[in-house]
Amino acid sequence: DRRNLKMIGEVGIMKHAILLLADEDPSVVKECNKILVNLASYDEGVIILYSDQGVKLLKEVLDKSETIRYRVFDVIIDSILISDQAFEFASSAGFIPKIKAVVSTQSTGETAPTAILEL
Repeated sequence: DRRNLKMIGEVGIMKHAILLLADEDPSVVKECNKILVNLASYDEGVIILYSDQGVKLLKEVLDKSETIRYRVFDVIIDSILISDQAFEFASSAGFIPKIKAVVSTQSTGETAPTAILEL
């Protein structure tokens, strides 16, 4: 049915957007972040983003470099700020402890890390 076709399309978009978080062009990365966070703003979308396939892709991209790790963390943090369900999925996927570990080892002097540590 139409709903299944729409979901398949969203999975394809999600896959490409996650992979393009590793792109060298900052404008591409920015648009991919928008796409993924927008996807996570819908109940079905957050389920797709944190599906087994989505989590696997996020983890693969996360390990490419420190810069890309922060891009993935941005998507995760932005998604959990707009969706309680995203927070639950991100926690069960093991992303929250990774974010906390990175943030707690840095002393940036900004207020955002404190908020992250309180998650």
